[in-house]
Amino acid sequence: IAAAKERKIEIVSVSKALDDTSLANVKFDREVVDLGRVEYGDSLTFGFEFDVSGPTAFTLDSLSIPSAIKLQTDSVYDYGIHKIEGIFIPEDRKSKGKVTFTIYGNIPGRSKELNLTFESE
Repeated sequence: IAAAKERKIEIVSVSKALDDTSLANVKFDREVVDLGRVEYGDSLTFGFEFDVSGPTAFTLDSLSIPSAIKLQTDSVYDYGIHKIEGIFIPEDRKSKGKVTFTIYGNIPGRSKELNLTFESE
């Protein structure tokens, strides 16, 4: 604004840019689920709870998941509390491990990584 005054440019109006209303406000209760000790071949259930508070519904566009994870998801989550649930089946005999999957959608940053940690017998 000061530069405009110095050059004698008339400023008709100045307004703050509005927040991007195409992005959903999604807050996960946690980003890591610790499955504890697991045995090779186990089938363990897990869930990530999250709250959608606006300004629009959360649209899940796609997922990037390893073959050891099977997820149950919806494509659209309206306002309120929801849960992404899944099953983890360890595919090898690692003593410690971390498995990451990524969800993509209309959220800030366009993606969110969620993690499972475990220890094998």
